[in-house]
This record gives sequence, C-alpha cells and structure tokens, in this order.
Amino acid sequence: MGDYGFDRFRVELKLRLGQRTDFDAPVDWIGRWINQAYIRLTSGNRLYGLKRNFYFPELEAKSAVLNTTDGTAYVSTPTDTLIIRSVWDSTNDRDLKNIGWDTYLAASGRADTNAEGPPTAWVRSGAYIYLRPTPDAVYALYAYYRKRPAALTGTSVTLIGSEWDDVIVLMAACQAFSTMGDYEHLKQTKEDLAERIAELVGIYDQEDKGKKEYLQMDPSYGSNGAGGYGG
Repeated sequence: MGDYGFDRFRVELKLRLGQRTDFDAPVDWIGRWINQAYIRLTSGNRLYGLKRNFYFPELEAKSAVLNTTDGTAYVSTPTDTLIIRSVWDSTNDRDLKNIGWDTYLAASGRADTNAEGPPTAWVRSGAYIYLRPTPDAVYALYAYYRKRPAALTGTSVTLIGSEWDDVIVLMAACQAFSTMGDYEHLKQTKEDLAERIAELVGIYDQEDKGKKEYLQMDPSYGSNGAGGYGG
C-alpha cells in the first residue's frame, strides 16, 4: 500500500499549486483531482501517450466463492471488479472458457431446462458473469479479476505501492494546471511525470525474468578465455 494518506496527498498537491486555498470550497477540487489521478492511473492502460500497459500486482484478486444456482444462468461479479481475468470451477477443477457475448446469445437451449449442465464457458455482462450451459446444480466458482480501487477519503491510502505516490501527485497537478489553463506549468509537470514513470514501469518486468530462458555466451568463449579468439 501507499505511504501517503489522502490528507497527505492534499498537502503535497496544494504545495505544487502554490498553497492556494480557493480550490477547497465550495467545490473540493483538490480532492477531486487526487482521486481522478488515482483512478485513472489504476484503471487505464495508457497515460499521456505513453505506450505502456500499467500492471499493479496489488490489484489482482481472487473472489470469494461464487456458488451457482440450479437453473440460474449467472453469478454476480465482485463489487470492485474492473475486469475479469478468468473463472475457475473448483467443483470440477477446471478453467471455464471465455466466450463473446454474441456467442453466448447465439447458443440454443438457454431457456431449456433439459439443456442445463456443468458450466464450461462464461461471459461478463455488467455486474454478472453469465454461464454456458446454464448450471444444473451448485458449483463453486472463483473469479480472478483486477480490482477497481475505491476513492480515497480521510487518511486512507492507495492499494498500490508507495513508489506510485509521487506519480499520483504529479498526475493530479497536471489535471489542475490543465483545468486552470496554466499550460507552462502543465508542460513542465508532464515532463516530470514522464521521467518518474520511466523509472517505475520496468520494475514489475523483473518478475518475468524467472519465466524466460536467456541465451548466454559460455565464459570460455570470452575474448580472454581459453577458447576465445583473443590473445
């Protein structure tokens, strides 16, 4: 989790805006800009033209058990769901296939109780995960999903790592300067933001190195090695 509470974010942003107090009332622009930045960072894939997907391990979650009901074609998604990654049927120990909504609607037998059975596929529609075929019994399902963080209030902290606290402040400042039409400060703040993000985006790629095989030169073939071409 982040180190900055919402109250600390407010202090940091006001400092960047020259300690102005006219953004506090009657509309709490300071709080609005902070939460807009936080939600945008954690819910979007790209930021200010940066062609990079943002991945936050802290936002990946597994739901509580989602029990199906005989004859009911769907289960509810967790309330904080942004996207569903996969659905696992723990009763039958198998992942369900993700299908398109058109494929689900085109399937026959959805209203036929004789066509019910253990679900093999799923598609999300709003707050529900629809299953194909319609379950004929109780099956324990689990959804693996990415969370949508709640807005910050009081002293609450972010769900993501503290290394992103400064990024949120800079993003909020960008939104503030854009709203005010202060394009000189906006330009500089965007440059600072891009530099800060460039320092961070490769952090989580380090985990992937354990999944890959790298071709490395045998030390004996080095320029000074026994089998090398050097002198």
